[in-house]
Amino acid sequence: PAKAQAPAAASLEGALRSRSARGTWGEVELARILEASGMMAHVDFAEQRSIASLTQGRGLGAGSASTDRGRPDVTIHLPGQGFLALDAKAPMDAYLRACGIEDSGEEAEARRRTELAAHAKALRSHVEALASRDYARALGSSPELVILFVPSEAALSAALRSDAALLDDAMARGVALCSPVTLLAVARTCATAWARTTINEQADQVIALGRDLYERLGVVAGHMDNLGKNLAKSVDFYNKAVSSMETRLLSRARAVTALESASKKPMTATDIDPDAAQVRAFTKPELTGR
Repeated sequence: PAKAQAPAAASLEGALRSRSARGTWGEVELARILEASGMMAHVDFAEQRSIASLTQGRGLGAGSASTDRGRPDVTIHLPGQGFLALDAKAPMDAYLRACGIEDSGEEAEARRRTELAAHAKALRSHVEALASRDYARALGSSPELVILFVPSEAALSAALRSDAALLDDAMARGVALCSPVTLLAVARTCATAWARTTINEQADQVIALGRDLYERLGVVAGHMDNLGKNLAKSVDFYNKAVSSMETRLLSRARAVTALESASKKPMTATDIDPDAAQVRAFTKPELTGR
């Protein structure tokens, strides 16, 4: 298996001879994967931001020395003001040395196994160091997990073959070992969570607008109901006035026949259609309550 990995490792070794170069490569790969998942830099995730600046104004981790020193390589913003810290400085010196052994034979295989065991040990030591920083507690409102990104599937696989308990022990310490493929799945999950959160927030806004509209309809319906009652009263008063004029006033006016001939303006009234004068009542169950 190690021989099959040699060509890929040789190309990496030429470009990644220094630890700073490997760190830069890991950070570039990390940002590229996050962007491939649909996230945007400075919006969905931040690079090289201190914990103090991330939690500023939230009262988290104040006065903590680890907070002052903490600066994850990348921090993913999570719904609910949470964060997920990612580290991209996985050790690979021993792995590259192991893949650089091109000889065959038992002695070469023994040297290769020794280097791969050293690679797994270095990765375990980095897990312990990363767990001691306790990014989850310092960031607050965050998963009790920090992601250690290993930018090579082969390098992570070799370490897990050499130390079978490494993955479980790392998870027990709150550190998740992620290869590029695994990280892409995690990032897609975070991006989906943001999309679902946005949909839920928009749904809440629609519900709030609908509730407000319904309440306003109730207010207008109340005004219309009062207007209808007042119109019905006006019609009733009008009918009483007409009845009183025809039965009481006109009977007296007929006794004075001279008034009609002396009046310059005839005493006439416009004919009103009884059907047109009716007040229409609400009939829909939302308004009548029936």
